[in-house]
Amino acid sequence: MTAFGNFLYELRKEKGMTQQELAEKLNITNKAVSKWETGEAFPETSQLVPLANIFGVTVDELLRGERIAGKSAEEGSAYSAVPVPASASPAAEGTKAKRRLSKKAQLILCAAAAVIVVLLCVLLPVVSCANNIFRAGKVDQIALGDDIARVEQLLGQPDDNYGSYNYFDKSYDKLMKELEEWVEGASDPYAALESFKRNSTRTFCCIHVTFFVGKVTQVWLDTSVTAAGAGEKELKEVQLVDWSLMDTEIQYRAYYTDGSYFLGSADADFSRTDDGDGAVVTVSWTDKFGNACSVSLDEI
Repeated sequence: MTAFGNFLYELRKEKGMTQQELAEKLNITNKAVSKWETGEAFPETSQLVPLANIFGVTVDELLRGERIAGKSAEEGSAYSAVPVPASASPAAEGTKAKRRLSKKAQLILCAAAAVIVVLLCVLLPVVSCANNIFRAGKVDQIALGDDIARVEQLLGQPDDNYGSYNYFDKSYDKLMKELEEWVEGASDPYAALESFKRNSTRTFCCIHVTFFVGKVTQVWLDTSVTAAGAGEKELKEVQLVDWSLMDTEIQYRAYYTDGSYFLGSADADFSRTDDGDGAVVTVSWTDKFGNACSVSLDEI
């Protein structure tokens, strides 16, 4: 959430106003207001003054994302806070030459900019890698039977651990905020929740790791969960991890076309065929999302 979005959210709550009510005052949709508050979008310039007038603040305060100490909306209209370009000042032309930087200052600024660029090139990939746990390249390093310490070493502390370790990306928080707004003031919260599930299109990524007596029994990475749930998954590749001809339960990994990943167990059927060159045992089962899986043991 941006400073502007957070400030707008606080102002709206102070007024006891819903997103829909604010949207009606501005002749826009409540989705637009939601995007302003979550930082996904910013109002057009023509909307800033009406917005400031609604909440009794100045445009400058809106842009800053906070009230300016010692100022109030009564000290001047919202228009007075709109920045005036320096070129509009009669004295601007006369002072332009004085504001020109010396060559030495320009060289210092160029050197500083170069250092910043280098730092960004070095640090951004590191930060991105550290925060991006929603990739099978990291999650599939977890094996069935690993302990909790191994999971925390790879993924860090979970966002919650109600029966399993759960990790969510930032889109999940935005979805929860939209849900709160949707259900707010509803006479029938359950009906509002069902309506939200049908209408929400926001997706988020999550990782679920389940345990039994402290050992991993299932790992599930889903890259496209909605309020309505996981939905269907198209199988891309499946691998047998462990099996026994004496037991119908097998362990497998599955990769899906949307980048999702699953590691767990399933009940399987073993069938044997003989094509003349030798017997081939085929293992068949249904994955977590209802896809039919089949692997021949002679290919392992």
